[in-house]
Amino acid sequence: MSRFMQQQPIDRQLLTTYLKGDCTPGQLQQVKQYFEAPQYKESLEAFLHEDWLRQAAIPVAVTPDVADQFQRFRVATGQQVETTVVTLRKWRGLRGVAAAACVAVVAVAGWLLYHSYGPTQEAVVATQWKTLTTKPGKVSEVMLPDSSMVYLGPASTLRYNEGYPAKNRQLYLQGEAYFIVQHREGPAFTVTTGRLTTVDIGTEFNISYHPQQAAIAVAVAKGKVEVLQQTASHTVTSRSPLTASQCLYYDTATAAIRFGNTAPDLIGAWRKGILHFRNTTLQEMALQLERYYNIQIRFSDDMLAKERITTVLRRRSLPDALQVLSMTAGVHCSRKGDTVWIKKSSALLESGTAK
Repeated sequence: MSRFMQQQPIDRQLLTTYLKGDCTPGQLQQVKQYFEAPQYKESLEAFLHEDWLRQAAIPVAVTPDVADQFQRFRVATGQQVETTVVTLRKWRGLRGVAAAACVAVVAVAGWLLYHSYGPTQEAVVATQWKTLTTKPGKVSEVMLPDSSMVYLGPASTLRYNEGYPAKNRQLYLQGEAYFIVQHREGPAFTVTTGRLTTVDIGTEFNISYHPQQAAIAVAVAKGKVEVLQQTASHTVTSRSPLTASQCLYYDTATAAIRFGNTAPDLIGAWRKGILHFRNTTLQEMALQLERYYNIQIRFSDDMLAKERITTVLRRRSLPDALQVLSMTAGVHCSRKGDTVWIKKSSALLESGTAK
């Protein structure tokens, strides 16, 4: 790191918002950048120093699951999870501690643990995580250690820790997956996606969660689940039971929840190459096509991307899928390499001009 790098100020209000558990996914990424980018070192160091001074005098009881909470933070911010030990001592020499926190992500995590749980003698962070990832255009079929089956959709990531399934059956998903759960005694089978945790109560279900999309979707094909809405500190604020054919949509921006119904044979149909779109914006459809066909889609204007479409693509090749899109939405698709451009069809444009 250059000693002459120009330092930049952090957004203190944003960090305060994060500590209250009110950050959006985009804000969380900005917080992560503050911890990693060298240009924020001095400003972050000053904030840590001042905040630690305030917090050091507040006695807080030791929380037993502090290690799991730390791992959830690292998973949420997309960090690699390693075996390490974070030692948190009573306040002294805070400048040195704060400076170290600006240099290493682990030390920053120590500050976060201190702020959230108060001064403890030692917090052991030793959980090893297994990560399953698929590339765009690829679908993986995975058998978990408890014999549960997971169909992992394109451009998706699933994580679970070394305690699975003896100590826990907790999974963390970013992307889309279809779960067929093997029932057994012991911990409940749970899947966390952002602020939602889906608890299996005897079922097959599908979850879709991509940060660039507006909603998290949970749909039940068989059996029953319970969907828990949580704050950043994992306090449950609502419980929503779902049975076969029922769907839940969680707006990640407003935290609003709405419910719907879908034919069971369409839930997770992407496993068989069937993509179903119902009153979907062209932008949302484009994002899914990008993942499934490993392409980039661009629109000629933003208003076109907001138009809605209802259609089903059944095991279509990319050229066939684009033809169906053109006929159904009244657009023109042109492809050059891995990029597809979508614009209003000339016939519609001429019709609009004639009016």
